[in-house]
Amino acid sequence: MLVGGPFEGLCFFLKEKGPSMSKVEMTGMQASTDGVAFSASAAGTQGLFLVPVDILSDLACSSMDFEDEMLEAFAAHSGVIEKATWAALADGQAAEAGERVVLSRAGFPGLD
Repeated sequence: MLVGGPFEGLCFFLKEKGPSMSKVEMTGMQASTDGVAFSASAAGTQGLFLVPVDILSDLACSSMDFEDEMLEAFAAHSGVIEKATWAALADGQAAEAGERVVLSRAGFPGLD
């Protein structure tokens, strides 16, 4: 067992970093005037989430007037939404049964 030396910082980094991002399964997308609601699960954690319409509009650089536009924007930007959802799950933001987590702008780097 190594104590100290050049590997000490690496071991600390790996311990603090935790597990790598796992695949987020997003299902049951439903558009409403609030945005797109969906179920998500990753690494044994699950919850209900909402991407607000203002975030979808900013991602698509377009206003979201119809539900099909919201679903198209969700599909087109699913990679970014997946990362924001994973971050919320990793931060312990899975909602209580029947409640949903509203994803915040903080989870979407580059949006002002």
